[in-house]
This record gives sequence, C-alpha cells and structure tokens, in this order.
Amino acid sequence: MRTFWAFTLLSIAACGSHKVVQNANWQSNAVSIDANDKEYGNISFYNTETKTHYSISNDSANLYLCLAFSDENLQRQIMLAGLTLWIDTLPKPLKQIGVTYPLKTERKQGKHGTGDEPTPDKIHRDFILTHQVAELTGFRNLPNGFSPLTTKEGLNLKMDWDSSQTLIYELQIPLKNWYHELTSSDSSHIFTATVVVNTVKPPGSGNGDHTGGGSGGGNFPGSQPTSNNQMDMRPNVSFVNEEHSFRVNFKLNHHATTQ
Repeated sequence: MRTFWAFTLLSIAACGSHKVVQNANWQSNAVSIDANDKEYGNISFYNTETKTHYSISNDSANLYLCLAFSDENLQRQIMLAGLTLWIDTLPKPLKQIGVTYPLKTERKQGKHGTGDEPTPDKIHRDFILTHQVAELTGFRNLPNGFSPLTTKEGLNLKMDWDSSQTLIYELQIPLKNWYHELTSSDSSHIFTATVVVNTVKPPGSGNGDHTGGGSGGGNFPGSQPTSNNQMDMRPNVSFVNEEHSFRVNFKLNHHATTQ
C-alpha cells in the first residue's frame, strides 16, 4: 500500500508575519502518475477559496503534487482557460518555473445540439483525449514551450475525473530539473508552489470569443462532436472571468539524507 500523503504544519514567524510552512511527506513507495488519488488515502489539506484538496510529497529524485478539484465551476474554468502550476525555490512567488496544463482552448460559436446531449463522462473523455500537450517554462535541461505530458527526463503529468466527478491532477517533477539532489545542508530551505486557474477572456472582448451561458452556445473546446451532438459548457461567466489561485510554502522531506 502506498504511503499516505500528509503534511506536518510548522508555524514560523518571519518578517513580522505569521507563516505556515508545510513539510512534504517522504514518498517511500513508487508513485504511479495515473490521476487516481485513492491509492494514497485521503488528501488531507484543503484550500477553502478554491475548494481544492491538495498534497505534496517527494523522494530523493522527484517532487509529487496532487490536486483534487471538486467545484464544477472551477473545473469548467480549468477546461476553458487552463491551469498553471508554478514552483519557486524561494518562499515567495516569482513564477519562474512552471507547467501549464491543460492549455487554454478557443471555443467555437455554434448552436446547441438538437439531439441527445453528450454525457459528462463523454465530455471528460473527449477533453482528455484532445489535450495531450503541456507548456513548460524555466526548467533546467527541459526546453521552454510545448511538451508531451511524459518526457524522457522524467516529468510526468496526468489529469482525469474520478467516479465522483472530481477532477484529479497529478504531477511528477524531477528535482534535478528545477532544484538539485537532496542534501541535509538545505533541509531548512522553503519553497513556494502556486496554483493558478487562468481567467477566461470576457465575452465580446475580441475575435468573437465567448464563454457561454445565457442564450449563447458553443462547441466544447478541443472536442470533435459526432452527429448533431454539441458539447456546451455554459459556465458561470462572472466566475470564470476571474483568476482563482492559491499559494503554499513548503519544505522538501530530507528523510534519505538523515538516515
């Protein structure tokens, strides 16, 4: 059974403010990046503003991040506008090293389908099948720009919905591509992870871009509708036109360097 992902909370005073630093759990067993969080047990940490459960762990070679999005409006915004995860080697968000996935997709104007509407499972399945590229920024020995979700250098990313329609995002990042090998000398080093659900361009702001809702329609971005079926998102427009994000300060677990 794989190690349960959990954190120990440490309260520290710095620069006149009270900060919480989360210690990543040591990942003693191999991790399968398969967008399935149930093999790790409950993800114990929760961001109330985005209604997102999250977890961070590491072993001697990789950092692992798992996000679970239960809010439907946030899921729609991720599908329409994309998500960017930034990793910074300082306890502040410089946003120099990042992964964007899924990428923002342009919606096509169209009428609602006259036949049976596709099921959520089909919408989700088609979305995953047509979104197989990420965009990388600032990694060492990984070129900036578009990248497959699995690289020969060891970066591995997977996103999918579980049986409860929660959107699960799993990411494995080799330490060597953004930091260095673990050493006991830097066990107090504080890092920052910033999760940003990007904003959807407001309706009518150019090129006929449209977020759906009201009497408008649109094909689901990146999908290939069959027959007369239309995949329409119709998200909460006021919600998706705002950026939703949260930031976590954390320390890597140096279990292997202290044995």
